[in-house]
Amino acid sequence: MQSPIHQVYNDGVVTFSTKEPNKDKFGTPIGGQATKKVWRKYWFKDIWMRSEEVVAMASLGTKETKKIAVDGKQQIDSSMIATIGGIDYEIFSCNYSERRDRTELSLVLPRTKERKVGARHDNN
Repeated sequence: MQSPIHQVYNDGVVTFSTKEPNKDKFGTPIGGQATKKVWRKYWFKDIWMRSEEVVAMASLGTKETKKIAVDGKQQIDSSMIATIGGIDYEIFSCNYSERRDRTELSLVLPRTKERKVGARHDNN
């Protein structure tokens, strides 16, 4: 077991944000509109993806983009947004490693373009 002093979290800073729905003047949430609200910032370190995680994500049709760790047990959940270097990532999974005393996060880029239902491809 590594001593915590040997674990250095200096690969960058990750900012965790929550999505707050925009509201009209009566306090009713406006559908489809949300504002990012910064929750906390942490130093992180890049860590390796395990092969079973890659297989599990591929079976769900998702490709893992990045895996990071932050020091200690943090109250981070998958509804938050992780921002690293100006790029927003969705949190696919968040697990606490008791042996290493760190929170490990699997991050993916959000889907920006969905294929239209019923769209056809013309093969001319």
